Amino acid sequence: MSQVRTEQTARTAAELVAALLPAIARMDLARAVELHGSVVGVADRMISTIPDLAIADPPVGAAYSTAALARWKQISRQGVFAQYRAGRLFAVLHLGKLVFPSCQFDSIGDQLPRFGELLSEASEDVTDLAGFASWLHTARPRSGTTPSEELRASARRGATRSTLPTRSELTVIQPPARTNPTSERACR
Repeated sequence: MSQVRTEQTARTAAELVAALLPAIARMDLARAVELHGSVVGVADRMISTIPDLAIADPPVGAAYSTAALARWKQISRQGVFAQYRAGRLFAVLHLGKLVFPSCQFDSIGDQLPRFGELLSEASEDVTDLAGFASWLHTARPRSGTTPSEELRASARRGATRSTLPTRSELTVIQPPARTNPTSERACR
């Protein structure tokens, strides 16, 4: 690695650490270490949220491989694929593999509230998934912003959550009321 690149990397690392320090100061570090087993475990978990790909052609931008998204969401690769097949995750095929554009996720890995709306909005103009991924990063003539930038802005403004189920929602099903005492004894 050249000296210039080494210096750039060192400056970037210093900027990253400086940006993280205020957030780390607000954390319950003892609890985080307890949950993740060590300081290295906490760092690994933090790093797992960073997309592992940057795709320029088509211009998908930052994206997650299936394995990286599984690590971040803490589910199996099969779980990621099942969510994709159920229509809960958007992916494009790149070099024969599914990649998941990062612009669809909030900071905890849930799909951004307006992402489904954008899918239907784009369906009028875009005929394929790669075209949609490109459309997400194409500036709109009137506003000068891209749909992915608009998604992030709406998330910062606190838009309501998507109606898609998330991994933390529970459905409580009440058992039927017992009305026949003889059938209850027969089950014992």
